[in-house]
Amino acid sequence: MATKETLIKELDWITEKISSQVWTLNLGTLGTTWALLITTTLPNNIRFTAANARPIVILCLCSLLCEMGQCLSGYFNAHQILETM
Repeated sequence: MATKETLIKELDWITEKISSQVWTLNLGTLGTTWALLITTTLPNNIRFTAANARPIVILCLCSLLCEMGQCLSGYFNAHQILETM
């Protein structure tokens, strides 16, 4: 059976580990997309247009919102179990 200490560790793990990797990947993708969008010294075949960047930005933002929802639901689930104990 889970103890209070293990549930507290689980809450810490949920908020730190999963979140940091998803945020890093998505923000890196957004930064790269933005850099390719605004850089004027790149050749036109490499440079992004606004139409090229829009789906990438929308997917990254949706992914970040879903990840936040996942972290919040995991936190509330573990918090509910902790309160029940």
